[in-house]
Amino acid sequence: MICPQLLFYENQSGHIEVNTKGCISCGHCAAICAPNAIHHSAIPQARIHAFNRSDLPTPFQIELLIKTRRSNRAFTSNPIPKDWLQKIITAAHFAPTASNLQEIRIIAITNPQVLQNISTTTINNFVKATRILNYPLIRLFSKRLIPQKYKYVKVFERIENEYKNGYDHILRNAQALILFYTEKRNNFACHDANLAYQNASLMAEALGVAHFYTGFICRAAELDKKQKIQKILNINGFIYAGMALSMPRFKFNRYIEKNDCNYISID
Repeated sequence: MICPQLLFYENQSGHIEVNTKGCISCGHCAAICAPNAIHHSAIPQARIHAFNRSDLPTPFQIELLIKTRRSNRAFTSNPIPKDWLQKIITAAHFAPTASNLQEIRIIAITNPQVLQNISTTTINNFVKATRILNYPLIRLFSKRLIPQKYKYVKVFERIENEYKNGYDHILRNAQALILFYTEKRNNFACHDANLAYQNASLMAEALGVAHFYTGFICRAAELDKKQKIQKILNINGFIYAGMALSMPRFKFNRYIEKNDCNYISID
């Protein structure tokens, strides 16, 4: 069945009927049926677009794009063209979401002062955590109970020192930051946000925009109960994914094979 909710059924007369209760407005029916065969209140005809499948990129092109995508942190100070940034955001917006809820919100920041404030806040959050972990009484017990956390202590100390000396390890002097968040928690928000990131990442790569995943910012936002990063941005909600972007200093012309793929096949 085309409908993932199985809302179309054949009645006793052999005619197709629709149980509209439970519809998630995914649009599968409108995308497969002939024009005007279905009228969906949530999907007007103006939002339905025909296309030729021959215009789609080939499997080889998709595979090459995936293999050549890299987290390039060598940024220039050149601004990203606004229409390119819009294409990246649009690509993210077209990512699938659980039950077609489409609750992912996107915020793009290009203001230099706001970007600096986010880096500073992120570093301060980790510096605070590092000092707590290094407190003698806490360290005595915690290093044995949660040793994995202590491998980051020296990393954050180095990041703090570099930042004091003018090097931003968090955003690497990115010209733009895109964050993916939801206004309220839901069970699939993190998954949806990272699907959006992946779409955005592939579009950025196709456009030649250098970018990387801002894991430090996302983790700092997750740990901070006061939501200081959200307050800087004047948003309410929970940040699940993010990407820093700039025009690259150079472009890679080779890709590196990954280690052998270990997977299980159940036939």
